[in-house]
Amino acid sequence: GANGASQNDPLATFLVHFRRLASYHESPLIQRLAEACVSPELFGTSRLVTLLARRTPPFVALALWDHLLFSSPVVPEEPPTGILAGRNGDPSLLIFVCLALLIKSGPTLMTMEDDIVPGAIDNIGLETKADVIATIMKARSLRLSTPPFAVAQIALETGFGPVGHPAACMLPGLSLNSTDSSPVVLTAADDIFYQH
Repeated sequence: GANGASQNDPLATFLVHFRRLASYHESPLIQRLAEACVSPELFGTSRLVTLLARRTPPFVALALWDHLLFSSPVVPEEPPTGILAGRNGDPSLLIFVCLALLIKSGPTLMTMEDDIVPGAIDNIGLETKADVIATIMKARSLRLSTPPFAVAQIALETGFGPVGHPAACMLPGLSLNSTDSSPVVLTAADDIFYQH
């Protein structure tokens, strides 16, 4: 499992991966948040627990959920499985959507006084359906620029299986449904990701 996360605690696992992703993609922002005594977990917890509905109008949250659960996946030739069988969708994008929201607010957060940052973090949300589209596009870009092994690891450990993302087919010998514990060779990019 993810370092520091229990296999029985999906929220803790999600947050470990969220911190790694945030540190990998936006290290200066994460350092700035640390200076203000704010952790990425403060932001990630409230977004995951509410499925991104916190500080988001209901009609906008529904548009986001429609996208995550029912719209076209990134890898359309892979049929959805499990609860999404017979539907399209991209629930694996959730962690990257959370990160995209945080990054979107980065320029503002970087210039705020320390005592204002926690309140600003709490108020981040999506306001319009156009925000949903822009955030989904940014989330997809973040996922594509994340080392493939890390994407596969996140999918395995968070339970957001192979639906709609390239992790299912990108590493020879790695199956997201496999119990094979043979070692996987990490690339230099993977090594950088796991140093965070």
